Amino acid sequence: MSQLSKSSLCKWKKKDMSNHFDMLSELVNRPAYLCVKCGRAANKKRNLCKAKSITIAED
Repeated sequence: MSQLSKSSLCKWKKKDMSNHFDMLSELVNRPAYLCVKCGRAANKKRNLCKAKSITIAED
């Protein structure tokens, strides 16, 4: 497993995102959390540094 896959998405650089697009896609394809520090989204809390659960408001 690469060092990149162990780090938070918040620490990924633009170059990391473009070079590892498939891995990034798997980590964000069903976002349930947002980072309140940088605004990135991810499927799992552990992939962000300051994660907060997304709550969907109903009309």
